[in-house]
Amino acid sequence: AHISASRSATIQNTPQLRECIKDAMMKKNITTASELTRHIGYDSTNTMEKLLSGRLEWFPDVLSLTLTLLDINYEDAPVTPAERALLAPKGIYK
Repeated sequence: AHISASRSATIQNTPQLRECIKDAMMKKNITTASELTRHIGYDSTNTMEKLLSGRLEWFPDVLSLTLTLLDINYEDAPVTPAERALLAPKGIYK
C-alpha cells in the first residue's frame, strides 16, 4: 500500500483537534488566528485561519509549535499515534 508523501507528511485536522487548540487558545486569551500566529511566531495568518477552520491539514512542525506554545501535551492532543510520531521533539520550541 503506497501512501503519497504529501498525505503522510500532514496531520489530519479533525474537529477534536481544532476544539483542543481553541480551548487552549481561550485559556491564554488568544481569540483570533492572527493573535495565535503572532503568539507562536508563525508567518502566515492566512494559513492559520485555514487551519483553525479546518480547511487545511496540519504540517507537523506548525502543529508542534502550536501545541507547545499553547501548553498542550502531545499525549493530550487528539491525534493518532502515527501522527504523534511526526511531531517535533518535545522542548525544541521552548
